[in-house]
Amino acid sequence: CHSVDVDACDKAARTPVDYAVLRGNVRVATALVRRGAHLNLIRSKTDTPLFSAVMKTVEALGLVEALLAGGASCVIPNQDGWLPLHATAHRGHARIVTLLLDKSATSIEASGRNQ
Repeated sequence: CHSVDVDACDKAARTPVDYAVLRGNVRVATALVRRGAHLNLIRSKTDTPLFSAVMKTVEALGLVEALLAGGASCVIPNQDGWLPLHATAHRGHARIVTLLLDKSATSIEASGRNQ
């Protein structure tokens, strides 16, 4: 059996984790994260999986938790310059706003740039 590239992009520059998030499939997204899917790929025409996840409604919390646990960055903007926090606040997801703020604070502390 050959090894499978969990970050393989299709013609639309989407990876398997992108599709799992777009479909709202927390189980598949979590499995891909556990297999080392790269969550912070910057591509010209697609959002990061975390940005796509915060735009979901029902599945958003589980997807965001899985992606953050896998190391997704909170500070990669989309094409319009919005961070996942902007989109989350705009959509009114209070619990996800808190998760993103907590993750951002932890990242700042870890990097030694407390402000």
